[in-house]
This record gives sequence, structure tokens and C-alpha cells, in this order.
Amino acid sequence: LEENMPEMECTNLTPKAVLQTSGHVEKFTDQMVKDQETGECKRADHMLEDFIDDLIEKTPNMSSEEKDELLLIQRQADAF
Repeated sequence: LEENMPEMECTNLTPKAVLQTSGHVEKFTDQMVKDQETGECKRADHMLEDFIDDLIEKTPNMSSEEKDELLLIQRQADAF
């Protein structure tokens, strides 16, 4: 363990009051999508981020402007 910190495994470390104060209880929502073939559930923003990574990797002749636009969308994906 790093820095002489004890390891804890449990389902909840953050008190509800902290989550309420930070706005996570009232405003926090993650859109989820389910793969119809595998049944796997993923956060929509993570799926978009992965798609953009794959698209950039598979398109080596992509213009720098298009790549920059996709990277901007990727950085902002978790805000929607």
C-alpha cells in the first residue's frame, strides 16, 4: 500500500451529506445504453468517447480540423 494508507473495500465510503452538497444527488445522471446483442450496459458518454478514439485511429488521413473537432466533442461528452 502506498503512503501507509490502509485499504478499504466497501460499497459506500462517501456520506450522503457530501454527495448532496456536491450536487450529485440532485443533478447527477449518466445516460446508459444497452448493447442489444451482448446485453452489456455502458455509459453513453464512454461509448461516444470510445467511438471517437476508434474513428480517429481508423482514419489516418483525417484533417487536423476534423480531428480537433472530434476531440473537443470527446472532452465535452460527459457534460451532456
